[in-house]
Amino acid sequence: MCLKIRKNAKVKTAEKDIVCYKVVEKGAKSGYVTPFFNMPISIGEEYGDVSLEKKDNIYEIVVEEGYHSLKTFEDAADYTAMLMLVHQFHLFTIVKCVIPKGAKYYDGRTPMFCKLYNGYASDKIRYTEVVYEDREKDYSIIKWV
Repeated sequence: MCLKIRKNAKVKTAEKDIVCYKVVEKGAKSGYVTPFFNMPISIGEEYGDVSLEKKDNIYEIVVEEGYHSLKTFEDAADYTAMLMLVHQFHLFTIVKCVIPKGAKYYDGRTPMFCKLYNGYASDKIRYTEVVYEDREKDYSIIKWV
């Protein structure tokens, strides 16, 4: 997952807790893992102190590292639907998160196929609660256009 940002974007400091959403997978044994790096996560835990280096890869400026999240539940639901179409045998969960006050972050756009979703890359994140859990490939969260 990467975050596209403006060429002149500067890292920001959260002046208050920022609510965001993260799409995760059910872990093979138990709990949850992030979908691209399979990093185990626990609800209620805070993770932090990672690099937020922006990179110029000729075509665009991106942030590849950090904790990536989406700004709205609607974007997280649509992003989940896209993941469901590609990874048909995976079960996805949407977790409400917080970028804690004082954390460093960028805001930008996260690409998935031909869509861009509003999102963040931050140096800290706290997973607060499960707000949607896919148990049987339930596509009811998708807004079909």
